[in-house]
Amino acid sequence: MARDYYAEAAAIAEDAARVGLGDLGDQLRQAIDEGFTSTEILMRVRSVLVDSRTSLAEYPELQSRSQALIGGIAEALG
Repeated sequence: MARDYYAEAAAIAEDAARVGLGDLGDQLRQAIDEGFTSTEILMRVRSVLVDSRTSLAEYPELQSRSQALIGGIAEALG
């Protein structure tokens, strides 16, 4: 089964908003909603997550999921 990067990013966005990181959630949703190609969307999602490392440090589970998604996107984009 293929990995659903968009669903992972959307779940991280939802959980980030739930713990008070609404800006991160908004940025991830914008990346998904406003991107034109899958490559552009994945690059934007990766960029948002990389830029959010500091704020995610307080939430180890979210940070772990974000790091896993960053790694998966890096593999997918080669």
